[in-house]
Amino acid sequence: MWKYKNITRQEFEIRKNFVERVMTTFGAIPIKDIISYKILSCDARNTYEYKNEFFRVSEVFFQDKPFIVIEWTDNIEHVKNNVMEDIELFPFDLSDNVVVEKIKEIFLN
Repeated sequence: MWKYKNITRQEFEIRKNFVERVMTTFGAIPIKDIISYKILSCDARNTYEYKNEFFRVSEVFFQDKPFIVIEWTDNIEHVKNNVMEDIELFPFDLSDNVVVEKIKEIFLN
């Protein structure tokens, strides 16, 4: 059951979609035929490849608000077994500009 009053589940999914679109602007490519990650009560999330590394947008729920998580691995077997490392996490209500900068740091550094 969704417990947050400041954002709906649908709005949260739209925010995660924004993060995925930003990832693609830096060159990440969705790998739909390899794996997608199903989160309870929402749509499946694609795994993205960028320079032989794999990324996925996930979530974690804290008391006050939900956070968006960027997961990473450089091993396709880890992707297949859903064993990815959390490399970045930020609140859903972070500004668009800051989100873009965080993704840029991940992909271009």
